[in-house]
Amino acid sequence: MNLDPSKWEYDIPVASHIRIEMEVSGRVLHKYHVGEIALKCIKCGNVVPLSPCSNCDSTTYEPGKSTDGTVGLFCTQCEKGFSNWTCSQCATENAVNKTVAKQKGMCFIATAAFESAEAPEVFFLRKFRDDTLLNSTAGAFFVDVYYRVSPSLASIVSRSRILKRSSRVILRYVIQHLRSRV
Repeated sequence: MNLDPSKWEYDIPVASHIRIEMEVSGRVLHKYHVGEIALKCIKCGNVVPLSPCSNCDSTTYEPGKSTDGTVGLFCTQCEKGFSNWTCSQCATENAVNKTVAKQKGMCFIATAAFESAEAPEVFFLRKFRDDTLLNSTAGAFFVDVYYRVSPSLASIVSRSRILKRSSRVILRYVIQHLRSRV
């Protein structure tokens, strides 16, 4: 499955910290979940979503080093990993630590709760972010903090029917309140 490359950007902090954590600190500070990141071909820009582990279907990866010392992403359950991938569109061999991409402007929690980035509620929240929040210093600060903490929260929400349902109720209330003020 290919994704729209215009909605993804290289995430230098993610790609860099995969290398830095393994080569400098030797510690893993982050785990990545399917849906949070993708791999973007350095030659043609084709974006390929991170897929569940082909060995055990786990959806969580962490940076690590292969037996030959190459940095890559490894399944947290079975430890199977990869450091390179081949683009299905142009056949370019890509190094994982140079091709990590993150979706631009994603409403992580709302997308997890409504199970679609195209849900009307998610669309409203994105528009509110772009038209209102990003036009003030306080709003931009909130968005920055949100993008730092929400991917891990969204991952938890996405795995629980109860949390999805609760999040939808809360988000619909917030949206109703925001609509009445705009």
